Amino acid sequence: MNNNTRYTPGPRVGAYALIGRGEDILFITDDTGAFVLPGGPVRDGEPVEHALRRTVRDQIEATITGLRFCSVVEHRTVDGRPWSSSELAFLFDVTLADTDSIAARRPHTLRWAGEAEVALLRPAAIADGLAAGDLYADVPWRAWTP
Repeated sequence: MNNNTRYTPGPRVGAYALIGRGEDILFITDDTGAFVLPGGPVRDGEPVEHALRRTVRDQIEATITGLRFCSVVEHRTVDGRPWSSSELAFLFDVTLADTDSIAARRPHTLRWAGEAEVALLRPAAIADGLAAGDLYADVPWRAWTP
């Protein structure tokens, strides 16, 4: 075994919610001002579903009453690291107990976005999948090609 090989970590794992209301989808404004889906990183040893429930509860003060797996999108991340990193983003169609008052709870960070605004979503790989309409369980994998 060659011990001179530099270790490079594999992809990170994230869990994200596709929360709809009519034709709109819920976006969050992150710390950089970018529009992202509710959700976030899965902690080491944490089940993906638990991570999604935790982050949705923390970010939008809502409880998930139902979820259905949609797909996994592998994408490149840009976070200032000296090597190229990627994330496996698990996407779920999520039902909440109450969607009517969601945006009113945190009006500066939550936004219902229409079809024309999907291009603003980050990462672009998820925005592209939403725009193409192929983020569903029949097409469970969108691979990243460096």
